[in-house]
Amino acid sequence: MSISEAGIHYKNLMVALKKHSSYSEPSIVSHKHLCSEWVVVESNYNEEAGMKCICGKENIRYINKIVNHHNGLMLEPIGSSCIKRFEIEPMGIACMCCSKTLPEDNPFLQAYMKYHSITKNTLIVGHKKCAKKLLKNAFLKGRFGKYLKKEFVSYFNDLGVTMKLDKDANIDIEYTNHRLIPYIDALFD
Repeated sequence: MSISEAGIHYKNLMVALKKHSSYSEPSIVSHKHLCSEWVVVESNYNEEAGMKCICGKENIRYINKIVNHHNGLMLEPIGSSCIKRFEIEPMGIACMCCSKTLPEDNPFLQAYMKYHSITKNTLIVGHKKCAKKLLKNAFLKGRFGKYLKKEFVSYFNDLGVTMKLDKDANIDIEYTNHRLIPYIDALFD
């Protein structure tokens, strides 16, 4: 009887997880216990794919780095199918405005991951409501007229984007990396 491609991928990943396990006899440990050792520490999206998961699946687009929280060993690249299949603890990125966890299919998170990998410390605006609030609260009226709040400018500077007001008090955007355009467009849409 031949093993399916999915079966081969399962077997390959199990070999890697056991090899890097903190258990002295990983071959006798249950699947659940073996997988519970690992957490996602970084995720990225690569449109061109071409990467190969350690399970052997080719052309993965969602690339994850996992770490064994008992012994500190890291494994990468891990595709999103393997993360789900093995019930490895997801990162749990939360929206910086409302603190709600962002699911993997969140459009803001998807757009951001096209630009940069994410970690637990990534600050990201993750909901349309939060984006509207961010933009609504971006302006401050002071002694010298309308200007952008320091927190607003700082958030975008950290991303690599310069935000200024033009002479008509419209926000002018300067990119240092044009791969960020999908995320900024999602915010300003």
